[in-house]
Amino acid sequence: GKPVTPRPPGRATQPYGRGAALPIDHRPRLPQIGSVIDKYHIDELLGTGGFAAVYRATHLLLRIPVAIKLLKPEVMAKHPGQAERLCEEARFAAQINHPNVARVYDVTHSERITYIVMEYIDGVPLHEAFSAAQPLPPREVLRIGIDVAEGLSAAFVQGMIHRDIKPANILLTRKGLAKIVDLGLAQSSSADARRISASPAEVVGTPSYMAPEQALNPERVDFRSDIYSLGVTLYHAATGHLPFRGDDSIQTISMHLNQPVPSPRLHVKGFPAELERMLMCMLAKDISVRPASYAQLLEALRETDQVLALESGDGSRPTRGGLMERIRGLFSTLPRDQRPSPTSADLPPKERP
Repeated sequence: GKPVTPRPPGRATQPYGRGAALPIDHRPRLPQIGSVIDKYHIDELLGTGGFAAVYRATHLLLRIPVAIKLLKPEVMAKHPGQAERLCEEARFAAQINHPNVARVYDVTHSERITYIVMEYIDGVPLHEAFSAAQPLPPREVLRIGIDVAEGLSAAFVQGMIHRDIKPANILLTRKGLAKIVDLGLAQSSSADARRISASPAEVVGTPSYMAPEQALNPERVDFRSDIYSLGVTLYHAATGHLPFRGDDSIQTISMHLNQPVPSPRLHVKGFPAELERMLMCMLAKDISVRPASYAQLLEALRETDQVLALESGDGSRPTRGGLMERIRGLFSTLPRDQRPSPTSADLPPKERP
């Protein structure tokens, strides 16, 4: 590869973390493209958020691409606790070795710099893969749902729930794999970890994708809250629309708490009934109505995909398992205020406008 120049010659520097450098006449700041932090050459800024910036970098010894999530210096100065949270995110993710979860390779923490070194994923965020005018095909949505559920299941085996599943936190690789990223709001069942992380009673997450209990009673949050958020994500991808969009966060949360989920058929003509039933089960306001385990969720997603394959003439006849019948039963027995809003296509002929 091309030779790498760690820093411009002739400028006095002082250490920046482990082996990096900054001009001595500057306070800590985000690294420049082309600079070196420890053994990582900074190649490209991928994005910035309120607390951190993410870069594509090259490991100078292994010559492989990596992603670096670096806490902003001003955040470290004003909110020193965020450094420990970033390290905690790394510890959470490092326990998971699964193809549907982005791998964490390393973490560095000092008074001047804190960052995570992660797997670099050559792909796009899920939210860039669809639009209101062009939602994803139903079977593609199910494939993504299966991938994400597999990753969430692997995390749950380690005692973790994500608490912020949404399209921006799911990356689609060029090979068609969906990967979960950003465990910054993950919660562990470990008592020690709970003392460090955001309090279980603290409302965290993204309102548009947040389960009702996550906003109303955060202490009740468990893996089924992630199932709800995944349901919102799949609904969004399959229709191009969020089920609830208020004028502000408070109104959006109120809609999740109180309003029935609009039928996907309001947005997509001929939306598959089996997929609608699947989504409505995941989006049940009563946490006990949602799939009772990731094994059940995955079974239902796969059986739904088999049904759609059969209906499209693109698969063999599926073996209908008991869970699909359970979902149909739950769907029909949901309280009326929790059922999807009907469209004219759902009504008997004599009741249609």
